[in-house]
Amino acid sequence: MTKINYALIDPGGNSTVLVLNRIKRSLQKYLARKIMTGNKLKCEQVGFIESARSKRALLRLQMMGGELCANALRATAVWLAQANKSIKTVKNYRVETSGTTQLISITVRTDDRGNAQWAETEIPLTGSIEPKQISLDLDGKSIPARMIRLEGITHVLVPKRFFRKGLDFRQTFARMYENYQIKNEAIGIIFYKKKSRSRFAIKPVVYVRKTDTIAFETSCASGTVGLAIVQGILSGTQKIYVRQPSGFDLIVRVETSRRKKRIFVGGGIRSISTGSIMV
Repeated sequence: MTKINYALIDPGGNSTVLVLNRIKRSLQKYLARKIMTGNKLKCEQVGFIESARSKRALLRLQMMGGELCANALRATAVWLAQANKSIKTVKNYRVETSGTTQLISITVRTDDRGNAQWAETEIPLTGSIEPKQISLDLDGKSIPARMIRLEGITHVLVPKRFFRKGLDFRQTFARMYENYQIKNEAIGIIFYKKKSRSRFAIKPVVYVRKTDTIAFETSCASGTVGLAIVQGILSGTQKIYVRQPSGFDLIVRVETSRRKKRIFVGGGIRSISTGSIMV
């Protein structure tokens, strides 16, 4: 058995275990499965804190399947703020993460006592991101959908009315990998409902290939960004608010400079705890 030092963080849904002691990559998949299937820690995903390769990064977040996970990046910002409390109420960090070669900017806001209240992460954009119209096979039915390939994860956006219990998502994800030559380690199907021009609600289902796991996530930050891009946020200036299954909102915003556009997703924090377990 291995002693695991951990932080369990719920960044407004999509509860994440961060393994804080250094674990060999060859053991990460096994330990992630043990943590997720055990009954001690209730989480939807596991990330491992590693030393950064770049001198410009504070650390590296290595996800259990080698994917990019925006909520896990937000959780990392929360853990950093809690572990290094200071009088600053806004803290910015630069980190590495699996799923991309770019360094990622993460930000956390705390109260006067140093407790995290809000966390945001940048989502890496490479080249021209153009949503593609596809027909998604859901149990033999051809459903109109839009696919967007972000760095580290691919999402398919589907109107929420097509969701129903009992769908064979494992078969659907397998066909997606085969039919669309997807190389990302993770795929999400984001069922969405439009409430107003800038407000939406989603129901995300995410598959991670390396661990062969399917999660009906209580929050999906990268899927939220995918929805915002499909809704045209990169061509406008408005923010987009997306209600997660947890009941929390995630907010997507864009920063524009002469050189490029940068996209961020953030939201409130529900809880954080730390401890050790034997796995």
